[in-house]
Amino acid sequence: MHTRFRLLLSALVLTVVWSGPVSAQETDDPGPDSPTTAPEDDFILEEGEERVHSWALTPAGTAEGGGSNRPTLSYTGDPGTVIEDAVTIFNLGNEILTFRLYATDAVNGPEGRFSLLPAGDPVVDVGSWVEIAQELVTVAPGRSATVPITITIPDGAAPGDHSGGVLASNEAFTTNADGAAVIVERRTGTRLLLRVNGPLRSELSVQDLSVDYDTSINPFGGSAQVDFVIENRGNVRLDATADVTVAGPLGIGRSSAPPLEFPDLLPGQSVTVSTVVDGVPALMVATAEVRLDAVDAGDAVTFTPVTRSASAFAPPITLLLLALLAFFGWMARRSYRRHDGAVVDGVIDVGRGVEIPVGAAADDGELVR
Repeated sequence: MHTRFRLLLSALVLTVVWSGPVSAQETDDPGPDSPTTAPEDDFILEEGEERVHSWALTPAGTAEGGGSNRPTLSYTGDPGTVIEDAVTIFNLGNEILTFRLYATDAVNGPEGRFSLLPAGDPVVDVGSWVEIAQELVTVAPGRSATVPITITIPDGAAPGDHSGGVLASNEAFTTNADGAAVIVERRTGTRLLLRVNGPLRSELSVQDLSVDYDTSINPFGGSAQVDFVIENRGNVRLDATADVTVAGPLGIGRSSAPPLEFPDLLPGQSVTVSTVVDGVPALMVATAEVRLDAVDAGDAVTFTPVTRSASAFAPPITLLLLALLAFFGWMARRSYRRHDGAVVDGVIDVGRGVEIPVGAAADDGELVR
């Protein structure tokens, strides 16, 4: 009796584990562009087998079960529009994992990279417009689960681009450098790009431009550090490039830094930039020029290039030192020549080792003047 009860309980546990959440759709064949599924008994680790935790979240495929060829969740709509879609989470590891699905807003991280807000940060833009049918999803190894999402554009949504992402996160215990146990959130997801119809405006600004000239022994081999901030003051995403040059007066000795690229500069975001231009001659003044050009990531708005400049003192130290040494040398030589044969303490040095007092008579009785 007890044996039959244990067998029944075991069968019930396996059914709960494999069935997963009710609203999640497990896919045996996710399509040619998705990971291959594994037999159900492959999730049991062999003795000594290393645990592998790996997963991916993508836009869902077609209704026929085909894989998705969409790189992002991308939409265009009017305020008030409701968009129905879905995402698919693939478990690429060898253990059953439970994921938390959620949406958040995008920002420009260091060096202008597209990034998403850390977990727990307030979501105020497109991330707050997303409703996910199920927050927690359990997926077996080699399997996938498709979860519906609904995006509602608010009636008062501002025209332009709104960027975010839909993420699948998993928490795991690990140890830090001190050996203490900590919980680490690991996450991956897909971008969410939504353009609200209305007046579109592309505008980039260069702020806080400064130049710091670094002299060199070679007066033609100095360098200049150029710092500035790029602000996206428009309402569309822009793929921007920045060309930085430094030159002396009248453009003499112009040198350039490698072009800087900033894909996906988001509206309302700014990026701090620092670059070094080598081979700048020391011509008393070094003028840096920053030229921004960009294209609308949605190919709907044209952009007018922006140029801004700033200058710094670029003294030719080596040439000045050489000139100073030459000046002191000339002064020393002039001083030596002035004292050669001069009157010293009322005595004239005639160059023959004989001192004759001024006003005394020479041997022939003639007065020396």
